[in-house]
Amino acid sequence: MTEFELKYGCNPNQKPARIFMKDGSQLPITVRNGKPGYINFLDAFNSWQLVRELKEATGRRVLQACVARRRRRGPAVDRCG
Repeated sequence: MTEFELKYGCNPNQKPARIFMKDGSQLPITVRNGKPGYINFLDAFNSWQLVRELKEATGRRVLQACVARRRRRGPAVDRCG
């Protein structure tokens, strides 16, 4: 998939936005269910960033990372390593 049209969100009268790679390559994502909007992608990308940062800072496996409306909420790190 090289381009993905986003759902309109709260403004159904506006044209949908889209995400794509500038160089025309495949998107590094897979949409498994539904039609996400812009805010959903922001939450997903911020969750991934949180996982990376926690793993780097603690050296432990991250069990959960939740981001809701771009705010980080209660990450969980494996205590056993």
